[in-house]
Amino acid sequence: MSLERQIVGVDCAMHPKKVGPAFATVKNGKCSLREVRPGKSNEQVLDVMAAWLKHGVPTLLAMDAPLGWPVAILAFLMIAFRSS
Repeated sequence: MSLERQIVGVDCAMHPKKVGPAFATVKNGKCSLREVRPGKSNEQVLDVMAAWLKHGVPTLLAMDAPLGWPVAILAFLMIAFRSS
């Protein structure tokens, strides 16, 4: 039995044309990027993301969340966080 999951994410920005929604699926442990759209308006970005959400499919909604930081940046942030 394979459990399908999906990731609906958006890279946020102040200007809608710089906002980037993305859609990926995870099945049998393999993540596949399915679609990336350029932003046109806030409403368009919301409509695109709503269309990607499937009822009954576990979904990670990632709002301006870097899911794949380079190791060097992650190490720097961990050191900075510990020292604060």
